[in-house]
Amino acid sequence: MEKRTLQMTPISFVPGPEDRALGGDDYQHELGDLLAVLRSEKVLITTRMQFRDAVGADAIGLGQFSIEALKVLGPLASAAFGAWLHKRYGRKVRIKIGEIEAEAQSVAEIEQLLQQAANFERPRIQVGRDGQ
Repeated sequence: MEKRTLQMTPISFVPGPEDRALGGDDYQHELGDLLAVLRSEKVLITTRMQFRDAVGADAIGLGQFSIEALKVLGPLASAAFGAWLHKRYGRKVRIKIGEIEAEAQSVAEIEQLLQQAANFERPRIQVGRDGQ
C-alpha cells in the first residue's frame, strides 16, 4: 500500500519598520485578508498564532503559514502577496524552499520564488507493506 506524506512549504510575511505593533488591528486585519486569499486557493494551510495568558485576550497572527502544494497557487495569491508588500515600506515575503530560505520584496520576486518552489516540490511517497 502506498502512503503519501504531505509536503508543507513555510512562507512568512515579515513586517517592515513602518508597521505598528504585530498585534495591531490594521496589521492583523491584513494578515486575515492574506489567509482568506490563501484559503480560497483550496490548498491545505496552517498558520502560527500567539496566544496570551489572559481571560478574554485575543490570539495574534504571526504572519507565518505553511502551505501544501505551493505550486497550485495562482495569480490571485501573487497579487495578494504583492499588495501586502506595497502597503508598507520594508515588508518582505520569505519562502523556505528545501533547506534554503529566500526573500522577496516585489511582485516579480514573489512570482520567481513561487515558481522555484513549485519546481522544487516533489511528492514524498512512503511505501508500506501489508496495509501499513
